[in-house]
Amino acid sequence: MRGGESEGLIPRAVKFLFQSKDKLSDLDWTFEFKASFVEVYNEEVYDLLAERNKLELKMGAGITAVNGLKYYDINDNSDVENILLIADRTRSTAATKCNEQSSRSHAVFKLSVEGNNKTSRILMLCCCATRHASLHLVDLAGSERVKESGAEGDRFKEMTFINSALSNLQNCIRSQLNKNQHIPYRNSKLTMLLRDSLGAGNSKTMVIVALNPALAQIAETKRSLEFMSLTKIGSAKKQEQ
Repeated sequence: MRGGESEGLIPRAVKFLFQSKDKLSDLDWTFEFKASFVEVYNEEVYDLLAERNKLELKMGAGITAVNGLKYYDINDNSDVENILLIADRTRSTAATKCNEQSSRSHAVFKLSVEGNNKTSRILMLCCCATRHASLHLVDLAGSERVKESGAEGDRFKEMTFINSALSNLQNCIRSQLNKNQHIPYRNSKLTMLLRDSLGAGNSKTMVIVALNPALAQIAETKRSLEFMSLTKIGSAKKQEQ
């Protein structure tokens, strides 16, 4: 998500938000940005910006708390680049038959935004003086099959957890599609982290799927397209607080 010669999704998204911040400053809005970056590796959550400290998740009424997670102030684009460099060095990767540098974890970048309007505060319009929002950018490790990946030992264990988390993610999406009363967020750490983006919060979610055009990868490409079609769960709806 950092990108290479061209900017990746994270720096592009943050740059767009900074541009929006500058425009809104004329309307007396000020903003604070804080970022975190975690990975879900073998069904454990680690802080990519704090020497891979293991983190504990707790689901409460309406929220998922990540105990011990560190947030970093983001003031300009260079702060974002520094964070991404640290995360790249820390994230779990390994070589497989399918990929020389395969992601062995699911990564979640979170940007928390707080906006304050000075004019509204002065006029005591408390309902709109402060606004909070967050942006989640998620890099899912690709699903794998033993035969194609040649996974053994640690790679096989990683593959099992990767596929299990992706399966649980699909189950949560299917439950939303079927309008089930119970959504199985607790079945994996990934879905616990993404709970607010999977129907439990006031959110909009978009999925970008990378496809391999090679004939040898047609089965994986088909599965990816099926997953993409599954994510069309309709328009966002405001949740009552």
